[in-house]
Parts: sequence; structure tokens; C-alpha cells
Amino acid sequence: MVKKRGLNRGLQALLQGAGSLDMDLDQTTWEPTEELKHLPVEWLQRGIYQPRRDLDQEALEELALSVREHGIMQPIVVRSIGVDKYEIIAG
Repeated sequence: MVKKRGLNRGLQALLQGAGSLDMDLDQTTWEPTEELKHLPVEWLQRGIYQPRRDLDQEALEELALSVREHGIMQPIVVRSIGVDKYEIIAG
């Protein structure tokens, strides 16, 4: 019989050794809101699970120019992580 190598063994089999993504939900308190706020850019931090760490400088400049010209089409989603500190969750 042929031994299964990777497929159909579950997500845990694929993620072995990838580190823990578990969070202590008892220490994470938040209240979701649909509130729209304008926040200074200095208050924003990259999400801890953001896979993109290094960005192409030219692409980043194009994005900044587009935001200046057209604004942001869809608001970002953030969560408070302290006084005047927010983590970007999506967007």
C-alpha cells in the first residue's frame, strides 16, 4: 500500500514546526464596532500576522501616490493595542 505523504492528513500535518499561532483569548479583550475613525498614520502598526515584510520601494511609492490621488476606497480594519496604538488587521 502507498503511504500518504501530505494530502488528506489535516492542516496540522502541514503546519508542523511552523510555530504557534495560538492566542490567549482571556487576555485579548475587544469590542467590535462599526465605528469609523480617522487615525494618524503614526498610530498604526503592521499586523503581527502580516506575511509581507519587505515591500518593493517602487510599488510602495505607486501605492502612496494612488492613495493621495484617489483616497482609500475601503477603510482598513484595526484593533486597539494600547493608548494611541492600533494594529492593522485587514486592508
